[in-house]
Amino acid sequence: MTTRTRRTPTHMHLLAFPDMDDPFGSPAPTVVAVPPPVAEIIRALTATDLTAVPLRSLRQVTELRLGLPQPRDDRVAALTAALAGDPADPRTRAEFGATVGASERTVNVP
Repeated sequence: MTTRTRRTPTHMHLLAFPDMDDPFGSPAPTVVAVPPPVAEIIRALTATDLTAVPLRSLRQVTELRLGLPQPRDDRVAALTAALAGDPADPRTRAEFGATVGASERTVNVP
């Protein structure tokens, strides 16, 4: 018999299946190794408070890069920069056009 000492907390999660679904054919409880994604599913299925499941999975995003192509036209680039700086800018298309040197029609977005 091999004895192992584990220095981190161990948590047991129990799932019971009908005998016909037992892949090992063992009448006794069986300890199995599972890959990390399956372990997360088991944790979710055995959680007493299911709201904890998605909360454990959330990760803060510090910077979100969209990777969108940047405009080549100087007027559109100026308009894009203005809106990136203040997305709530209340100016109309005509006012933006006058600011960047374009007509209202040029800055019209369908």
